[in-house]
Amino acid sequence: MTTTKHHTSNPATRSLCATNARSALALPLRHVVGVVGALVVVGSGCEPAQHPRNLTRTFVANACHVAYDCCTAVERTALSTLRYADKASCMEEFDALFGGALDAATEAVDRGTATFDAEAAQACTTKQQAAIDRCEGGAAFVGADGTLSLAAAGFAIDATDPECAALLPRGFTRGAVDDGDDCVSRFECADFGECIIDDDNGAKITRSGTCRASAGKGDDCSDRPCLPGLVCVSGSCDEAPEPLGDGEPCVADAQCESGLCNEQGDASVCVTPDIDDAICDGRQ
Repeated sequence: MTTTKHHTSNPATRSLCATNARSALALPLRHVVGVVGALVVVGSGCEPAQHPRNLTRTFVANACHVAYDCCTAVERTALSTLRYADKASCMEEFDALFGGALDAATEAVDRGTATFDAEAAQACTTKQQAAIDRCEGGAAFVGADGTLSLAAAGFAIDATDPECAALLPRGFTRGAVDDGDDCVSRFECADFGECIIDDDNGAKITRSGTCRASAGKGDDCSDRPCLPGLVCVSGSCDEAPEPLGDGEPCVADAQCESGLCNEQGDASVCVTPDIDDAICDGRQ
């Protein structure tokens, strides 16, 4: 028997936009964000609010939309993290699990030690969000092994852009605290820096630390990460090598533009996996 999939736009996204357009009052909700103002949801067609909390709302809405609007019941049974009674339960319970993962980013924005980069958030998600709304774009959300990535399908991130990939775990916030100055969390540190806390007793206690900037091109990277787009090579940051095309010899999936390094005869070469355009067809 053939099951018809209803490739609808994401109603959860639309309702969030409508709700917040009517009122500037916050909705008290709880690894992603506080107060939602009058404008909401990155990539939904609304102007995003100036808080990373909306990224988590988008993640929850997208993940449940993919599972319940794009996938059949049979396909959904393979998504072990999304086995809820219905879409409404999915959204409620998923938000309870992930809703506070970027609280520290929201707090930094509230303190004025970080700003939410709404322009980058839209640029990094708009194309992918449109595909998610249509239940399309399988290759962007499915790994080379055919497994659906809920992170990619939830956040609608363009993972091929190094800066987008680096901004996502920071809730698209940019820190305002300079290298060497006091900080409370990594979200406060400028230029993708880290907040280094001197923890001499091993206890996981939140207290102030010092921002340490990421390494730039040619800088030593033995004890700190490189800026987005750079890689640590022999102890110093350099530009990442161009990804290898189909048919070129490789040793790891990450080297290939397609994301798949496959054995062919006596050698391994980059190949493009055959992935349907639909998000969920036959996914594991």
